[in-house]
Amino acid sequence: GNRLWFDTDNDGTINIGEVGVPDGVEVRLYTVVGGAPGSLVATTYTSTETIGTDRGYYLFDDLLPGEYIVVIPASNFDTTTDSLYGYWSSGASRDLTGTLVDSFQPDPDDNQGNVDPADDDTDSDDNGFLSSLAGFNGAVISHPVLVGPASDSEPTDETDKQTGVDDGTQPDERSNLKVDFGFYTLSLGNLVWSDSDNDGAYDSGEPLLDGVTLNLYAADASGSPIGALDTVTSSGGSYRFEGLPEGNYIVTADVPTGSNSTVDTANSADTADANTNADNNDNGIS
Repeated sequence: GNRLWFDTDNDGTINIGEVGVPDGVEVRLYTVVGGAPGSLVATTYTSTETIGTDRGYYLFDDLLPGEYIVVIPASNFDTTTDSLYGYWSSGASRDLTGTLVDSFQPDPDDNQGNVDPADDDTDSDDNGFLSSLAGFNGAVISHPVLVGPASDSEPTDETDKQTGVDDGTQPDERSNLKVDFGFYTLSLGNLVWSDSDNDGAYDSGEPLLDGVTLNLYAADASGSPIGALDTVTSSGGSYRFEGLPEGNYIVTADVPTGSNSTVDTANSADTADANTNADNNDNGIS
């Protein structure tokens, strides 16, 4: 086992203030065939501590010795009622070709004689990556985890156990509670308005525009848009693209009839760079 959590800063580590996912997120355990998930062994759901308020824990107990893969099924991310809707595995991002990639892929095994430098004996870090395997596309999965067969083969230095459950029915040296999964999300927005004085800054009293279509694209290395991703319409002057992974993006606006883009020089720092994060000033170019 151990925990699924909201990795707010997407650094792959459970930090103070970050919380576990709500109860009821489905977690599956599979055998390993050729390094990939094989047969389904068991299904469980995240839960809150029986003593305490920390949440997001899972445990597969009473397992036979062998290799297993933990899978967070894609169905956890499908609809707005799902706890992980709009969330991405820690380290997942959109690269400069618009492709989804994942950088955090540490192996949660406790080294167990395996000299693979990717093996990871660290607790409370992300061990999941976005899968593109047939039958598991869109799921988040771990690398194979070897449990046993030696009687004292598992880690004993876990620091984040579910209070009231701990290692389940097994002694500490017979359980691996270091298989954690982090998730994060990002959004991009914000304002569409009629710049009455054409100064590139939103001033109190200037009209906010409804019904303007905003289009989101991935951006390539040259800063050009590639691959349309989403479309939203402004409401009360506001717009937002939600559920995004890290990456470079471009927003285009369908200019209302009779209008032109206002100046982009109100804030000289962001004239050529929208990443200065200055608010309520123009970021559009014609």
